[in-house]
Amino acid sequence: GENYLKIFNQLAENVKIQLEVEKLKWDLKKKYQELGDYVVQKKEQKSVSDFSQDTIYLQKTNEIIKLKFYIEERSKEKGKL
Repeated sequence: GENYLKIFNQLAENVKIQLEVEKLKWDLKKKYQELGDYVVQKKEQKSVSDFSQDTIYLQKTNEIIKLKFYIEERSKEKGKL
């Protein structure tokens, strides 16, 4: 009985993490879309092609990088259970 409960709890936690990861991937996809829209808008408006000093661009890319790292970490957690 106790072994089955332990296995069930591990399985439930894995499912919970997987659902969280899937939602995070959806959020990441939205962030990529927003970044793409922003870049195209800047290119159309001002022919901008250098974003190295653009704080909004840098903020959006940093959010993407952080989210990608977090998704990787959560995915690793699932494998440890």
